[in-house]
Amino acid sequence: MTVNEVSSRDITTQNGATGKYLARLREDAGLKQRDVARMVTWSPTILSRVEAGERDVTTEELDLILEAIGTEKALNFQKGVRRVWKQLPKPALGHPDESLLWETEMILRDIEEVLNDDEIRRSFANFLEETKQSLCDAARNVENIEHSIALVGDIGVGKSTAICNVAGLLVSERMTMTPTPVLEVGGGGVTICEVHIAQGPGYGLLIEPMNDSELRREVSEFANLLKNPSVSAEGIDDGGGQVISTPKEIERAIRNMSGLIKRRIREKSSDGKIVRSTVDPARELAEMSASESEFVVEILSKMNLDRRTKRELWYTATSTGKEPLLWLKENFEALNNGRHPDFSIPKRLEILVPQPVLGEELLSIRIVDTKGIDSTADRSDIGNLFNDPGTVVVMCSDFNAVPSPTVQRLLERARDARFAGVEKKSVVVALPRPDEALAVKDDIGFIAETVEDGYDLKRDQAELRMQSIGFPDLQVEFFNARSDEPANLREQLLKLVHKLRQHHRSQLDEIIYDARSMIDNFEQRQTLEVQRDAARRLGVWIKSNSELESKVIHGPERRLMSAINSAHPSSVRASVRRQGEWYNLNYPDQLSVGARLLAVNALGSRLSGFSSVTDHYLDDDELEEAYALIRQACRFVNTGVETLLKKCEIEGERIHKRDMEPSRKLWNDCDAEWGLGAGYRDRVLDHHDQWFNDDNRDYLEWLRNLVEREWKLILDRLSENLEIS
Repeated sequence: MTVNEVSSRDITTQNGATGKYLARLREDAGLKQRDVARMVTWSPTILSRVEAGERDVTTEELDLILEAIGTEKALNFQKGVRRVWKQLPKPALGHPDESLLWETEMILRDIEEVLNDDEIRRSFANFLEETKQSLCDAARNVENIEHSIALVGDIGVGKSTAICNVAGLLVSERMTMTPTPVLEVGGGGVTICEVHIAQGPGYGLLIEPMNDSELRREVSEFANLLKNPSVSAEGIDDGGGQVISTPKEIERAIRNMSGLIKRRIREKSSDGKIVRSTVDPARELAEMSASESEFVVEILSKMNLDRRTKRELWYTATSTGKEPLLWLKENFEALNNGRHPDFSIPKRLEILVPQPVLGEELLSIRIVDTKGIDSTADRSDIGNLFNDPGTVVVMCSDFNAVPSPTVQRLLERARDARFAGVEKKSVVVALPRPDEALAVKDDIGFIAETVEDGYDLKRDQAELRMQSIGFPDLQVEFFNARSDEPANLREQLLKLVHKLRQHHRSQLDEIIYDARSMIDNFEQRQTLEVQRDAARRLGVWIKSNSELESKVIHGPERRLMSAINSAHPSSVRASVRRQGEWYNLNYPDQLSVGARLLAVNALGSRLSGFSSVTDHYLDDDELEEAYALIRQACRFVNTGVETLLKKCEIEGERIHKRDMEPSRKLWNDCDAEWGLGAGYRDRVLDHHDQWFNDDNRDYLEWLRNLVEREWKLILDRLSENLEIS
């Protein structure tokens, strides 16, 4: 027995997951329980209890079952059971990449052995330590089998309808027999929060409610709008439109929870005509309340929040008497509109179904329906999706404008902020309405003859636009929920998840190869000389580039000021009233992105120069024996720069949290500008400009020093690893 194995008598292997996996292996092999039971000389009842998780099995018994099944997958699982993991966490049962992770485990052990050699050179030890960290980081991405498919796009573009079609969450209406989505859909602004669809133990709904301060803030905004109608009306300027101090989906939930629902009345006038009027009990209550704070208290008391403490609902056929999808639809609508007496306003809703999402059994996939984008694409919940190694981003676009302006802004932000691998984890999906594809014309004016022709023409136009913003290889798909087969889009989304996983596997494969090469060759004199030559060449570049030459002239607030200038005035006011914490104009996110962009601009020429130099070295056959060292140097710099950028993001957020949010004068001055006529945004920008130009707030200089210091530290550590003085 080797150190990598355990005795069959030492352990028992049993839990529900093990039994379930054994059943899957047996079914994949086309065997029945009685067939396997006969081969291991058991009764079918015993095997049934094992697969149900009701009986323990020793590793020896497990071997008998797996050998009876006899497939390659079963025999690989048999090997995996005996493995003892020391450097990496044990992968999930039946992990699709367990062999690669075990190879990583082995090379990590080899690295550890070399590092324990007392005579190891310091530079080599440093590089092995960095390689070890790179292996662990890359293995973490491969080990993670939980993936999100996040749909983003404009309000009303059709995300929720597309999701329900692809996920099979459709309910047939009895009257028309027309399938309708489980998620509540409409003309936009219907879904109250982000919605997740995931596999669970059954059909259920989980809710993460707003906390007390968030809920009170929304009620206060609603109360302010009703208590001060004249000021609100005066504030409609700079582009016109409706006041959106409280989103209509939040207002709808507040009214339903408090019972302050508008009533529409039809009466006959004295001359016999039908007169329609609206009775608003919330406005009546506002008029009766002595102050805004008293009005807020009245609303909160009517909402019965002390009773709204539940967090989950589960389907049972005996208690509901309804089909599960119809039960999901009805209860989702109740939660989404604040009509369920046991639940508060949700901040996130999760729909659980018993079957694997999109039919993928080896991976844990969830679909995320993000809140529709209104007026700005610079939202933290969306921007972070591109930087999450386990998330696939589906950018939904209006068909006629694909890629829509919102999608283009998302891609430009990802490009400018230096998010890596966007084309490997993203797709643009145009959602045409009926007959739109047949209305597309080619370059000489002929109309498309088929839907497929219309799609092809639009794809060509979209690819030209995306090429102009730096994403020539980004995939474009089309899906008409009325007529297109959802299986096609489902297949494309799963392919994108597997493409992302293949990218992570390739990264890990490369690091394993480089680590093995470094360990195998580190004592060979010829290899050492080539590596030292490469190190000297890198040292020349480092010496010439440790100081940044780019002069950053714009502070982190530039992004925020631009977002304010392009937002609807009522959105600006909504954010001001919330001290910058408004999902459609979020100060922490804008300042975070602004700080990251500042760093990207400062590092731009140095990073492109480093890439050019290392690419040139990796094309030089004479340096082949130093390729592993050069690639690890690239990984080291890229990891260091990403850490630097994240530090800048954190500092950008802290500008708001530490300095702006507590600044009562700033928010009061800006709030006082509402209702004074046209130019509200300009006056708010003036107050912000004055605040940022205060002599005590030189964030530009502070961040510039941070970037310069961190960049120098990256190169100093690289020099140390290469033993360059």
